[in-house]
Amino acid sequence: MTPEPPELDQFSGDEREQVLSLVREARRYRTALGKGGPLLSPVEAEIEQFVGRSGPRSSIDIMDFIRSLKDKGYSLPESIMLEKIYVKIEERKKEARRAVEREVEEFMQQAGELAEPPIGQLLQRLTDAGLAFDADDVRRLAQAALLRHA
Repeated sequence: MTPEPPELDQFSGDEREQVLSLVREARRYRTALGKGGPLLSPVEAEIEQFVGRSGPRSSIDIMDFIRSLKDKGYSLPESIMLEKIYVKIEERKKEARRAVEREVEEFMQQAGELAEPPIGQLLQRLTDAGLAFDADDVRRLAQAALLRHA
């Protein structure tokens, strides 16, 4: 339990309890926003595990996951849980995009002076690496890399 702030000494009775209740609520929100102590780590671990599973997440999947967190006893507001989930999903998408860009660059360097690099091989390489990608997006990245190296 965290210690009571020394400023509470100026309050007494019901007023003190009201202020203490507000302080506790503010601490819960700070913790939920990731600005607090270790109370959030189990929730973040659950969110990380949920986002880390392969495949895209629909809004129904996300709402079901939030319900399951509430069933497990986590009492964070739904909006905060949603925000944390969407932030983690965006981070994963950015990481995947950077990995695809690195693979495209590496492949284009290995393809060397070929006028038309074998994009099919690149797509297979990305699939083998377990990276999520859009084939048209990869083709555009490969064309841009080809132009940069020309």
